[in-house]
Amino acid sequence: MKFHNLPLLMKRLFIISCLASGLCLPYASSAQSANAAAPVAEVAGSPLTKRYEAAVGNNSRLYNGPEYIFYNKLYKTVQGHQFFNTTENQKSEIIYDGFKFSDIPMLYDLHLEQVVITTPTSPVKLRLVNEKVSSFTTQGHTFVRITTDPAAKLPVSTGFYDLLVDNGFQLLVKREKEMKKKAEQDGVTLIFIEYSKFFVAKDSTYYPITSINSFANLFPEKKADIQKYSRSNKLKFNKKRRESSILKLAQYTASLPK
Repeated sequence: MKFHNLPLLMKRLFIISCLASGLCLPYASSAQSANAAAPVAEVAGSPLTKRYEAAVGNNSRLYNGPEYIFYNKLYKTVQGHQFFNTTENQKSEIIYDGFKFSDIPMLYDLHLEQVVITTPTSPVKLRLVNEKVSSFTTQGHTFVRITTDPAAKLPVSTGFYDLLVDNGFQLLVKREKEMKKKAEQDGVTLIFIEYSKFFVAKDSTYYPITSINSFANLFPEKKADIQKYSRSNKLKFNKKRRESSILKLAQYTASLPK
């Protein structure tokens, strides 16, 4: 891939980071002596260019989103964080703009609903364009993007949903984090509160799941078996056990004869 075809932002960031660290000073000095005002694109074919291309490889299509700003760092005190499970980058698979990218270090911001990736050539983080993300798999969870028409007033809205079961029907979880600000004597404390909503996609229709019975009612021919399984396994739909219970129930239902 030629250097001039790579995202301009990433090219500049790579060169700036190299110059700042002193790793690329020989190339910088030679470029300055030739033409101090030479644009970035004119260094095509240089060792610096080759180093960038080697780092980015075939993933240049991925590294072209806007910069991600850590808005939580604007506050002195923060309770929790905005990401899915962890603040550490996790190697993930992303389907982006019709292409699959593997082993990409990423975070998922549940408050802004943004996929955040780490560039291989600088500490800058980028947020992918949501409309181009078909799905991503991270930490053993596959998130799929569902697009809906607001005028249709469906129980689900456009966004990313964690696909837990996909066998004759789909069990989906909308994971979100609400951000609250609490004024205190020494400043404002930022608080992140996580919550989840459960849905079943069946026969091209989405159904909200608010109880064990609301799930069982979607399968009238299996309802008795589902209720019996729920009682014998003492499944509960309270806050603490909601996800584990509905997941066990969905997996059991999917295992029943069609």
